[in-house]
Amino acid sequence: MGKSDDVIIKRGGILWDIDLHEGIDFSIFFLGGFEPRTLKLYKKLLCGRDGEIVIDIGANIGAHTLPLAQLVVPLGDKVYAFEPTDYAYGKLLRNLALNPLITGDGVEAVQAMLVAEDGVSVDHEIYSSWPLVNGRTLHADHQGELKTTKGAQAVSFDSFVRMQGIQRIDFIKLDVDGHEPDVLRGAELSLRRFHPTILMEWSPNLFTDDAMNVALSRLLEIGYELFDGTSGKFISGGSKELDRRTPHKGSLNILLKMPK
Repeated sequence: MGKSDDVIIKRGGILWDIDLHEGIDFSIFFLGGFEPRTLKLYKKLLCGRDGEIVIDIGANIGAHTLPLAQLVVPLGDKVYAFEPTDYAYGKLLRNLALNPLITGDGVEAVQAMLVAEDGVSVDHEIYSSWPLVNGRTLHADHQGELKTTKGAQAVSFDSFVRMQGIQRIDFIKLDVDGHEPDVLRGAELSLRRFHPTILMEWSPNLFTDDAMNVALSRLLEIGYELFDGTSGKFISGGSKELDRRTPHKGSLNILLKMPK
């Protein structure tokens, strides 16, 4: 109709600078938010206590960062949003800038790739774009497009927590397209210390070796319990049961919580 595909819209009280060629952006435009069921789940998971620290790992354009900030920042809480690619990080900054009344001083965007241990180099490219037009360069399963990580640092989660002097962590959202084992390995000290609730994507087709099974076993050894990230129902059976429940070449949201 002669209109631009790059638009600024308001959904759920949040302003978005979006590109309608992109899957995440179009979902926000059409559905009011990216992964609406997960956004509703946040309202149940976050307690509303003063001083909560929330971590968004794999923030992309801020599709979850801003709804999380909307819930916790008015209470004086903090959201750290990690995104390594310059493409998505730039869009994240633009969306944060559009919403100063929501973000205030409570959101810190970090262009970093969280790795298993310090000294590991950043991958030159990571999937962070999901265009609606198919192309030969897209990932065969999840249809993502690689984007450069120019400008990103590599740091373990534990090192970041130490450098920032963070004294509590309440909730972690983790979605990094197969890099979850490295993030969890580099966060083990923080997880043992703070016991945050973790909502993450389980994607067996993206896990290249047994590292994710090992990471999950360590979490269960710490005392975490495993739940379905959509229904909230307890899951027994560990990684084998998760693999059984996950759609072929798809993913499953899982929730890890310490018992009350």
